[in-house]
Amino acid sequence: MAIARDFMVEPIKIDKDQSLVLALDLMEDNNLSCLAVVDNGEVIGLITIREILKRIWSERVRLTSLSSLYVTSVMIDNPITISPSMTVSEIASILIKHDLCGLPVVKNGSLIGLVTEESLLRACLRIDDPVDIILQHDYPKIKPEDKILYVRGLMIERNFSVLPVVKNGKIIGLISDVDVVKLIRLFYERVPEKYRRMRIRYLIVSDAMRRAPPKITLGTPVSKAAEFMINENSRGIIVVDSRGEFTGVLQLRDLIKNLI
Repeated sequence: MAIARDFMVEPIKIDKDQSLVLALDLMEDNNLSCLAVVDNGEVIGLITIREILKRIWSERVRLTSLSSLYVTSVMIDNPITISPSMTVSEIASILIKHDLCGLPVVKNGSLIGLVTEESLLRACLRIDDPVDIILQHDYPKIKPEDKILYVRGLMIERNFSVLPVVKNGKIIGLISDVDVVKLIRLFYERVPEKYRRMRIRYLIVSDAMRRAPPKITLGTPVSKAAEFMINENSRGIIVVDSRGEFTGVLQLRDLIKNLI
């Protein structure tokens, strides 16, 4: 039986008194969507890309700089922790039920690992069911000229981590929550506070989207989709039919649901 110990990664942790900028650097350098927050070695919080997405353009943040914010300003307090013997099915259920992207693994009060959506992809390498059974067909499409704040709002409201970008009826890109956060972070670093409210409207999808996104066809086994997403370091993948026409999007989270 597959358990947390089999899929946890070395815990990348950050102290509660560190800056949000450092947290973002650690997440990018280690290809993680969450970090454990510690205080004197004890896990007290979880910082996730989704929580950052929600708060990165809040009124409070707009009036300051990211470097002046601490991880405590965006972390989830008192996070759910799991034991190294918890089953993958149980882990997936908790992630989906509580809308989380990772769980700290604790043994005898000490943090020993982190199970994330990304690390759980390896559990999907054993599933041969076709992606058709978990594919989302009712998926909004966005345009390359759409405002980045519109996309951020859509991701938050409808719980999307990736969105397909369409031009003249053709899929030309894919944009993720990570891409949106990276672009807004760069905006903060380059634009003084007094100009931000006006200039943010000029940020558009084409500034951040991934061009020529990875694609798979209907009928592809879940195992191959997971392998593709691991190799491409992607939080989602475009699914097309035998004619190459857009059919839907498979999010990393959709694969995690399949583990329950």
